[in-house]
Amino acid sequence: MPQIQEGRIKALDGYRGVAIIIVMLRHFWGVAGAWAGVDIFFVLSGFLITTILRAERDDPNFWKVFYIRRITRILPAFLILLIATALLRDLEWHRFWFYYAFFGGNLVMIALGDVVGPLSVIWSLAVEEHFYFIWPANVRWLTDKLLTWILLGIIAAEPFIRVLSLHLLPDWHAYYFLTPFRLDGLAVGCLLSILISQPKGLARIGRGLNLSFVVAAGACFLFFGVLHHQRENDPWMFNAFGYSLIAIASGIFLAWLVLRPQSILTRIMSFGPLCFLGRISYGLYLYHSLVRDVVNAVALKYGYSHLYRVSVISFPLSIFVAWLSFEFVEKRFLALGKRLVGAYRTSAGLVRTTS
Repeated sequence: MPQIQEGRIKALDGYRGVAIIIVMLRHFWGVAGAWAGVDIFFVLSGFLITTILRAERDDPNFWKVFYIRRITRILPAFLILLIATALLRDLEWHRFWFYYAFFGGNLVMIALGDVVGPLSVIWSLAVEEHFYFIWPANVRWLTDKLLTWILLGIIAAEPFIRVLSLHLLPDWHAYYFLTPFRLDGLAVGCLLSILISQPKGLARIGRGLNLSFVVAAGACFLFFGVLHHQRENDPWMFNAFGYSLIAIASGIFLAWLVLRPQSILTRIMSFGPLCFLGRISYGLYLYHSLVRDVVNAVALKYGYSHLYRVSVISFPLSIFVAWLSFEFVEKRFLALGKRLVGAYRTSAGLVRTTS
């Protein structure tokens, strides 16, 4: 069985840690292709949320429990970011506030671009929230077999949807930011959660996991490392294969961590510092762009223009800020969420007992 600590699989925390490091490498030092860290988060999110939803699909307080957890997890750090950005950055809020009020953090990236400054990172939250407006109802009411077919359909259809839409939306940004084109990563994680929970699915994945791992690693090396396909320069190839390849490879690696708990890779992903970064990864993802911008502004004020070098300061400072947020704000709201969920379950149990 996987190493579990406080109800969490340690290796998955480490996987989150790797994902956030990849994202920060992109934003601090401009590492090509490191934007794919967000795709890893999509796969992880789909896997974890579906696992939780399926475990509680018969709970009479299903909806209350789900949204209490989402609110207490998402809103505290999100509001901190908004307040801190309002205090530290002079942005034209009147141009974009309504996008965020209606879960349009990804839409604003298409409509206005970089005008939102450090709030640009919120686009991926918008994609997830759009998906989770619909997905819980599917898990609640549909059978696992039907869910599996729906997810396979999404994974198969997404490349065609992206390619066929190139005639209408030639700009690659649309396919990176907009929800209809980014569902395959979430779907891969959701599908993996369902298959692993079923004896037949678990057996099939277990038998083919080693070969799938090697094939996925080789395909990624060929597509990105040898052929050097990029989303900016090869929109046809990348929309057809690039995003899907990243999602599937991320899902296979996730399956490896869950099903190969004693492997070297799983032990590496269970390394303490990686797990620490994974636990604070949500706040770190939200805050790091603001921290970078503030540090850069101070550096420029004093005549230092080598901003990539200044990132040596921004990187650990972002981690410190995220730790403060997690330790003194987010943990308290997560604990509140657990208490509220416990209260609902207790009241539901009393109702069933006395009815």
